[in-house]
Amino acid sequence: MLLDAGRQLVDEQPVGWPLEHVRVTDVAKRVGVSVGMLYHYWGTQEDYRADLLDELFSPQRYPPTTVPDLFDTLGQGAAPIDELVRLGTEVEFRALRDNPELRLLMATWAADDPVANPKIAGQYEAVAARWASVYEMVFDAYGLEIRPPFTFQTMAALVTALGEGLAVRSSLDPTSVPDDLLQDPDGDDPRRWGLLGCAFLALLPAFSRPKGSGEDLWALVERVQFSDGGDAHGQG
Repeated sequence: MLLDAGRQLVDEQPVGWPLEHVRVTDVAKRVGVSVGMLYHYWGTQEDYRADLLDELFSPQRYPPTTVPDLFDTLGQGAAPIDELVRLGTEVEFRALRDNPELRLLMATWAADDPVANPKIAGQYEAVAARWASVYEMVFDAYGLEIRPPFTFQTMAALVTALGEGLAVRSSLDPTSVPDDLLQDPDGDDPRRWGLLGCAFLALLPAFSRPKGSGEDLWALVERVQFSDGGDAHGQG
């Protein structure tokens, strides 16, 4: 309860590091207990701040992805993969954009504090591992495998960075990150796509390959480069 109160204070005022603005007197007042009660659990204010730092960047503070549930709802690979991408990125982007923890993470990262940096890195590592297992499950269901030189871990790192960047931009300028892109403006398909969904769908062929195809990223680049019949210098 006391750590939650400190976390609320940091969410409200993320600037100020390393947590100098979080005082045990304010924490105790918010919870409605005496300062002496707080010192029953922590010997000093700095001890409290150290535990609060661990709490702020605990992976458990970030809810697990809803994509596995969505994957099950869509029949575990029975639905087109683009529909999973569209719905999954829509739900996850909304949750990321509305998560107050993202603003705190950005402020902490900008402070470049040597104590906080490893904790942020650990949080990223845990979340990336979670996403890597999700991507591996989905790829397997659709007969895909990761395309070298990517791994599921590097794919997770790249997509996480893309999602966070768009979430920050969307909070400042919503019109720059549209969520109403039409899949087929000239057709009858009413489904709308967000910018993150479109970007993920565009990257998917580079991240993935059919199982057993053996094509790496460089072979894909070469195939695209020469798809018009030209040579390496653009000549026919």
